[in-house]
Amino acid sequence: AVLADHIASGSVDSMFVNHPEPPERTGGTDDSQGQHLYTDPVFCEMRRCLKVGGTLTIATDNRPYAESLAAAAARVAPASFKSAKVRRSRGVYTEVDGVEVHIGDPGEDQGHVANSSSYFDRLWSNGKKKGRWYLYLHAS
Repeated sequence: AVLADHIASGSVDSMFVNHPEPPERTGGTDDSQGQHLYTDPVFCEMRRCLKVGGTLTIATDNRPYAESLAAAAARVAPASFKSAKVRRSRGVYTEVDGVEVHIGDPGEDQGHVANSSSYFDRLWSNGKKKGRWYLYLHAS
């Protein structure tokens, strides 16, 4: 309830979520066991916090989970989130109910402006490379 209790409606320009944990380590799809943080109600709260035109970027190294997150964003309400135009991208991997899942790393245009190293970046550079996917959404 952090968002509901501490963030005013329409007060956030952008949100960036870097590698959220899927419901289980082996899957990350809707039919996986266990609950995860980014459920439909959480997407509703994120949308409530964002200004109209604000952006939400979610990056992950788990393709099925990226698709599951895209489906959750689409379920919130068809008019709540729209895929935002990406100027520099390796391409759209797939589309889930109108929400695009991009392949590769989000760049500055998608809100990834900090030049830092996360746990996942270190795994990547140490040879445990996996694909990366991201959602880039505008609040409407």
